[in-house]
Amino acid sequence: MLTRTRMTALSALTLTALLAACGGTNPPVGNLDPTPGASGDPVPAQLQGEWHYGYISPIEYYNPSTGQYAEASGTSVILKLTADGRFQRSGISVISTSGCTSKILLNESGVVDLDGSTLTLIPTTSHSKGYSCTPSNSWEQRKPVNSVSTWSVTGSGASAVLTLGDPTGEATDSRYNRPRGATPGGNAEPGQLRGVVRAASSTDRVGKVSVFACPASGTCEAGGSKFRFTQPGDVGTSSDFTIEDVSDEPHNVFAWTDVNRNSKVDVGDMYGVYTADGKSVTPVTPPADGLEITVYKLTPDDLN
Repeated sequence: MLTRTRMTALSALTLTALLAACGGTNPPVGNLDPTPGASGDPVPAQLQGEWHYGYISPIEYYNPSTGQYAEASGTSVILKLTADGRFQRSGISVISTSGCTSKILLNESGVVDLDGSTLTLIPTTSHSKGYSCTPSNSWEQRKPVNSVSTWSVTGSGASAVLTLGDPTGEATDSRYNRPRGATPGGNAEPGQLRGVVRAASSTDRVGKVSVFACPASGTCEAGGSKFRFTQPGDVGTSSDFTIEDVSDEPHNVFAWTDVNRNSKVDVGDMYGVYTADGKSVTPVTPPADGLEITVYKLTPDDLN
């Protein structure tokens, strides 16, 4: 389930987009990236959006009640790149050898420098911490360090692969995929995003829902050339949807039912976003099938 904070922050975006689609005003939609800041070099469309490397385990790695870390192994990284040259990167690496488990956590954000096929990530904020063999032997660092890689993107849509390489050729290339959760292609045709919207409670109706897609880069203007939406009709507890003619770049997908039809996000409205992890909005690139959006009835706390 999405946090109440995230749902509320996105509700204004939904409202402006749907009003414009119905012939209202056309205000610009703000950037959806959670870490606004100085801009870097423009990022090509095929490189924009969210990329995942490795496997993100559902294990809760740290137990605050015991102070212990759960056993795990491997490396996972999430990299987000915006059209205006900003990035956010978070990662975890756990190495277990001969009864010794070491752990590294990294969170950083900053700007992008692009020079042909060379990508440099320049952190403006950085926080890393970890331990060697035991949590009592821990360390922490906040010193930003630039990261330089070669880059290339092969494939398109949800099947795209980002390869980051070592400019010296000494290290193994790292290959990133688009977020899990949607099936690349599936039964979707080029330019389509397909899925199902469901009510969180069996006692609620989805109603006359609108489902729409907006570029994750934040360049979408409500009612503009890249704005796409569909209205499946008056829905019971669930309904399939298909959004047509979506541009080949990462999109955030939202659903909203204006229950009292006053063109305002109110208590009692149904609202939800597409998320692969149940915590944050997950961009998806067409063609993609199998998107599942759960809509929740908004409460007074959501709108405060």
